[in-house]
Amino acid sequence: TTTSTTTLEPCLGYWSEWSNRNTPNITARGDHESPENLCRSTDTFNNIHCEAVKKPNRPISETTDRVTCDSQGLKCTPPPSDISPMCLDYRIRVCCVIVSTTTPTSTITPTTTSTTTPTTTSTVTPITTSTPTITSTTTSTIITTACSRRGPWTENCAIKDCVDGQIVTIKQCTQEKPTCPNHLKPIEVINECGCQSWECGCECRVWGDPHYITFNGLNYNFFKDCTYILVEERDPKYNFTVQVDNYLCIPSYPFSCPKALNIFYKGIRMTISTNAAFELTVDGSQKEIPHTVGDISVTQQNYWSVHIYFSEIKTTIVASRNNFKIMVAERFFYNNTQGQCGSCTNTSTDDCMRPDGKIEPSDCCHQTALDWKVDDPNKPHCNSAPQNQSCVPEIKPTCPPDVLEAPVCDVISETPFENCSTSVLEPYSKSCREDYCLTKSIELTCENVEAAADSCREDTCVDWRSSTDQCPFPCNATFIYKPCERKGDDYCENNKLIPGMMFASYEEGCFCPPGQKLSEDKKNCVSTCCLDNNGTRRAEGEHWRDPNNSCTSYRCVHSIVITETKSCDSQTVCSESFRIWDADKCCYTCRGCLDSNGTRRAEDERWADPSDNCTSHECKDSIIRTQTKSCAVQPFCSESEKIWDAEHCCHECIEQVSNCKKLQSALNVTKILNNRTCAGELTLFMCKGFCGGSTKFNTITDKIEHTCECCREEESESKTTTFECEDGETEIYKYTDITKCGCESNVCPEKQIGF
Repeated sequence: TTTSTTTLEPCLGYWSEWSNRNTPNITARGDHESPENLCRSTDTFNNIHCEAVKKPNRPISETTDRVTCDSQGLKCTPPPSDISPMCLDYRIRVCCVIVSTTTPTSTITPTTTSTTTPTTTSTVTPITTSTPTITSTTTSTIITTACSRRGPWTENCAIKDCVDGQIVTIKQCTQEKPTCPNHLKPIEVINECGCQSWECGCECRVWGDPHYITFNGLNYNFFKDCTYILVEERDPKYNFTVQVDNYLCIPSYPFSCPKALNIFYKGIRMTISTNAAFELTVDGSQKEIPHTVGDISVTQQNYWSVHIYFSEIKTTIVASRNNFKIMVAERFFYNNTQGQCGSCTNTSTDDCMRPDGKIEPSDCCHQTALDWKVDDPNKPHCNSAPQNQSCVPEIKPTCPPDVLEAPVCDVISETPFENCSTSVLEPYSKSCREDYCLTKSIELTCENVEAAADSCREDTCVDWRSSTDQCPFPCNATFIYKPCERKGDDYCENNKLIPGMMFASYEEGCFCPPGQKLSEDKKNCVSTCCLDNNGTRRAEGEHWRDPNNSCTSYRCVHSIVITETKSCDSQTVCSESFRIWDADKCCYTCRGCLDSNGTRRAEDERWADPSDNCTSHECKDSIIRTQTKSCAVQPFCSESEKIWDAEHCCHECIEQVSNCKKLQSALNVTKILNNRTCAGELTLFMCKGFCGGSTKFNTITDKIEHTCECCREEESESKTTTFECEDGETEIYKYTDITKCGCESNVCPEKQIGF
């Protein structure tokens, strides 16, 4: 019985990638898949979709397993062993819901402090000034369920597009295997949805020292070290040819291994070498992998293999060390191939064919293979290599009993391969023991087991390396080994995360650990795709500023670099010395006050009103405070008799009394000092008033006597002040000021009047 507590409804967020972390085996016969960590770190999920790997796009109710699929994940309870050995292999995906975020807004507002004024002889009246309030707004692109991409794209084995701002699936491609006519086999191709799927065709494999399985499944050995045609068209339509370059791979042994393929297609010559490291040349120029030319794409699937895909003719070549696989589509190459790989007809009677079209018996391929030699200037010894040899039985090596017990080869008949067809494994088991017999090479025996596992992975996971320590699969520091992966790593491109390709069968290789993705050059695993302008990788959620624009910053959100631009409202212009910047040094407010003439006044600065001597202003806390001086009742007197205060606001009149007073007066003085015109304001004391005087007749002298007194200084002191000159410099001006006044007599000139 099958139980499912979820209903597949339209996803209002986005579907995660398929997850298949556990695969049933003979020791752990059940299956379980957790929904945790399938969405991005900031998102959650609200629905789950489960299906059997072998029954894609079909409800799990069609299986006979006891399986549940709910918010806790998938769980399959293994059936009794007498009914079925194990559960089917299941995978899950979840509908991820994006947690919405708001657009941040920051506001900078100066604080206004109210000030009261003592009520003495002056009052303080606040004046409303145009001190600006600076508001800055940060805008950014937030990831939502809407989209803004232009044109359709491929993702999760589907063609998607933006329609009215929403992601819409235009077409969902299937990865279900077809049933092929004429005894052909399903081969892996890349479909229009950008993922691996199946198409009927033919597969040829060359591996080891070397062993061949033709397009029609015929197995033979061929040990020569020249360059030969593996595949070419009988009737050229696409100008497609593949040559194999063999070399003597084991010192002191006359056995060869395939080290490179020469590929010709539509006038392009491409060579992929796997001898020491992968090397790709196109038309004589060395190229980096990955590389695309025309409809040919070359990708390094992992550290150990390179895939070459021809999209127009649906042909795939997989190259690894001493191991090549060529898969051609029936609709392009059926009954139109020849070479060491034979004919794509799935009848082995015509596989051993010579270039002149003569078909030899099925046990003669090791001889007809000689005739497909091509001239190679790097191998002059091959010019005299034998051809047109008669068909004689292939000489099989005789191995001593101890060699037959090759421990690595035994893995092929053990538990890791128990779900594989014996007929599929037989040629690899046989070639493995032969290679070990001839060479004692652990490397070659490992390559045979690797080829056997690869041929079986179309239908089941084969985790064989854990059963032996003789065949390691090393990965560099950032990768981990995975024996049975169904999806390529997500990868970084132009500050975006691109989903990896969905595989049609299980793939072995070096993959990124969970939560990581391939770097831009596909050489390392990284935690995020966000790069700043200097190429420095930024962490998920990290926020950083543009070094050249303080109003622009960036944030890493779901491995996408989001640009945030801060705008400043009501920006007031003032000189740098008056600016108060915000924390980002993007927006500022102006300190001080703006007077009625538009002049910026500094904090605590005081100045007189130009139109009213009794009014002054002061800048306090960015607000102009006005002070008005009140005068007592002003006496009436002529202008010459008025004595003004320092502000020239209030005055007194000279008293008409017989006394001498010291009075203060303010003067604006202009002087020539050191040949420069300088000016300043002086506050001076003056002596003013009336002193006593008399006129009388002296009877002794018989004369009129005059007694005269003048109001004048009695004491004075020297002072200095600073004048400002017209050239902006200053000069010291020295002057004498009165400190005491009094009436002084006997200063009037004498005038005698006689009788």
